[in-house]
Amino acid sequence: MQATPTPYEHAVALFEEGKIAEAEQACLALLQEDQQNVPAMRLLATIARNNGKAEQAVQLLAFAMKLEPTNPGLAGEMGASLIIANRSEDATKLLEAIVKAMPESPIAHFWMGHCYLAQFYGNKAALHFKTAYELDPLNDELLRMIGVALLTSGSGRDAEPWLRQHLKDHPDRPSTYVNLSIALQQQVRLEEAAELDRKALELDPDNAAAIAALGRHYRTYGRYDEAFALVRSALKRLGPQPSLATIFAFLCDKNELAEEGIAVLKQSLEHKTTPSQGTPGLYFGLGRLYERTKQYDKAWEAFAKGNTHYAPLYNAQQIELLTSELQSTFNAWSLSIMPKATIPTDRPIFIVGMSRSGTTLTEQILSSHPDCFGAGELLTLPELGRELGRRLGGTWPTSLNDLTPELANEFSGRYLEHLH
Repeated sequence: MQATPTPYEHAVALFEEGKIAEAEQACLALLQEDQQNVPAMRLLATIARNNGKAEQAVQLLAFAMKLEPTNPGLAGEMGASLIIANRSEDATKLLEAIVKAMPESPIAHFWMGHCYLAQFYGNKAALHFKTAYELDPLNDELLRMIGVALLTSGSGRDAEPWLRQHLKDHPDRPSTYVNLSIALQQQVRLEEAAELDRKALELDPDNAAAIAALGRHYRTYGRYDEAFALVRSALKRLGPQPSLATIFAFLCDKNELAEEGIAVLKQSLEHKTTPSQGTPGLYFGLGRLYERTKQYDKAWEAFAKGNTHYAPLYNAQQIELLTSELQSTFNAWSLSIMPKATIPTDRPIFIVGMSRSGTTLTEQILSSHPDCFGAGELLTLPELGRELGRRLGGTWPTSLNDLTPELANEFSGRYLEHLH
């Protein structure tokens, strides 16, 4: 005979079924009976965080942690809430202290990994997920998290074996197909990546991440009509999900359907499930479409909001370091002695320049000619650059000082293959 679920188990079941309001009421009822019910506080905090009330979640978890100060699960939930509340520094300090106090706790390392991942510190996140996996090898979901963290750092080649192992153990997981697709995209294996997205859609035809990825793939190859039809159909079925709305903005701009794109982006921004990480892209897309329709005041406002939301995700020191490395690597002297590719072609290659130097305008002017294809700012170049850096035993771009003629020809050939 099946045991009757406890009131807390009933609240969890309601939450997992998507009955959020009922789950919230169940938690509140539990706390009326026992104001020190920590599991109910934790679930209520999760509900608050998911509803965009991160500060409320922080307050609930702060009280819970006074009751159970060494509970790594509570600390992890607090870290996640602090990050969403734009308090990443507080989250990092809290979880670093927990990891230091409980170095053998896989849960502590798991949440530390999530904290770094939310701040886009992929390599640091991967180290903690790996430690968690070493401590808890039966939790094979950590294989996927290691892969996702490595993807965040642009290490698709390193992420691939972890994700393939997870896919081998769980061949029915659409999310892992999508993650592995990203790993292959970072290695410029675009057709293989698109095939994985199609497999994800066979398992889950409404997987928004796979649809968005396939839409980007079609867009990269100039198949705008296919991309537009795919994403527009998904939006009608699934609603204004951020990943779909973001790619749809680009497609509406291309197809001169700015007003339709604006409506979708506004709906997505108003949607309560839109994650904070996805908000900047939605505002930037909205700004572009307002600019396209000459609504300049609204465009300015949208871009300003995008910048505000992007600020916590922007690592100024990292950008300054990269800019300095680019300047020191690509100078007149180094370019004069760097090995050159010797593959002949009559195909124009690309337009490239430093940020804000006018190259985008040049590309736009040329792309208006009927014999030119404006491919946009392709991901192919930075992806090839990162992989070349690893092949040379370093990182992009400083490792180019060790470039050989053989590698110059290999990577030039791969870029030309992509153009075809």
